[in-house]
Amino acid sequence: MRKCFNIISEIKEENDIYKDFEHIKKYAFLHFQSLYSEDKDQNQNLDLLDVVPSVISQQTKENLEAKITKEEVEKALFDMDLDKAPGLDGFSARFLQVCWPIIEKDLLRMVQKSQNTQKIGGSTNFAFFTLNPKEKGANTFSKFRPISLCNTG
Repeated sequence: MRKCFNIISEIKEENDIYKDFEHIKKYAFLHFQSLYSEDKDQNQNLDLLDVVPSVISQQTKENLEAKITKEEVEKALFDMDLDKAPGLDGFSARFLQVCWPIIEKDLLRMVQKSQNTQKIGGSTNFAFFTLNPKEKGANTFSKFRPISLCNTG
C-alpha cells in the first residue's frame, strides 16, 4: 500500500499530463534544476553586502575564511560514523579512516581546492535524490518534498 502511495505514476506539467517514465524523468530534472540552480547574475549584487550590518566578528570571519588544515580534515573524517552512508563505490568512512595514511595528502588537496574554487567536483558532490509526496495523489513536482541522501564520496 505504501509503495502505491509513493509511486509517481503521472506528472502534470503546464497543461499536459505525462505518464511515461522518460517524460517524468525529464520534467523532474528540469523542475529541480531551475529550483536549485545558482542565479548567474548573483555576483552583480555583491556591493549590497557592504550596506548590510555584519552579525559576526572580524575574528570569526577570519576563522571561517582560513585555509582548511590537515588536522581539521582528519578530525572531520574520524568523527564520522564508521559504517553509515557509504559512497557510490561502496566504501564507508571506516575504509577512509583505515586508509588515512595513504589518502591524507590527496584528500587534503581536494578539500583545499574546493575551498579555493568554491566548487566541489566529481562524484564528491553527488547525492541520491528522492521525492516524498506531501499529499495523497501528488501529481506535480511542487507537491513533493525532495530529500538528498548524501554519502562519504
